Amino acid sequence: MEHIEYYKGKRKILIIHCIGLILMVAISFIAYPYVEAAFIDAVEAGRSAADTAWYVKYFVLFATPAIPTVIILMSLFMPVSDAEKTAQAVNIPRFVPINLLMIVILIMGHIGLQLLTTLPKDLLLQYADMIDLTFDVSLCLLMLWVANITAKNTKSLWSGFPTPWNQKSELSWEKSQRFMGFGLAISSLISLIMAFIWPVSVPYIFVGGIIIAYAGCFIVSYYVYKQEQHYLNLPLQEGDKNDRN
Repeated sequence: MEHIEYYKGKRKILIIHCIGLILMVAISFIAYPYVEAAFIDAVEAGRSAADTAWYVKYFVLFATPAIPTVIILMSLFMPVSDAEKTAQAVNIPRFVPINLLMIVILIMGHIGLQLLTTLPKDLLLQYADMIDLTFDVSLCLLMLWVANITAKNTKSLWSGFPTPWNQKSELSWEKSQRFMGFGLAISSLISLIMAFIWPVSVPYIFVGGIIIAYAGCFIVSYYVYKQEQHYLNLPLQEGDKNDRN
């Protein structure tokens, strides 16, 4: 029954990302002639080298659609054990709205990226800050929501790594979840504040905060596991001493 719930939730998430991918590719198809013209003008005006313009053009068109593509491929081909399916069956209903909101934000960001590339320079300067702020704030609020949900998850990538010691210790997983929730929440709040003060720093703070949260989670979970094993072995050590006496 739990595996059925897991597959139902996974199917919903895959459908969400497939629809999002189709919409983003359609947007890229519509925007392609305008993006192409914008980069041709940039090369002719000497604002960009031809080779650089070629790479940037395809980055603008396909970088955002690559995100749901990677998620779809990981969902289809990444092996998942029965134990992980059982654990995820509880979490996956919470992930469906998160993935839906994430796709909406990605579509908004993709549209914004095409507009930033193709708008006339005067309009670009007029609306660039507003578009950037809207995307940054939306992303920070999404991550803050995710951080709030992590404490409710059971053995998920949002709440730590399925390391050998986490598989053996429920306490280690519990502490991992709390640390991940705290780390992601702090990162999101700092990014949200800096979006209004120093927008350029938001991507670095956001990505850096996620890396630190996961690295800290890895260390904390291992430390908790070793401490738990130490205290579990104390009665055995005392029993051995008594036997010797």
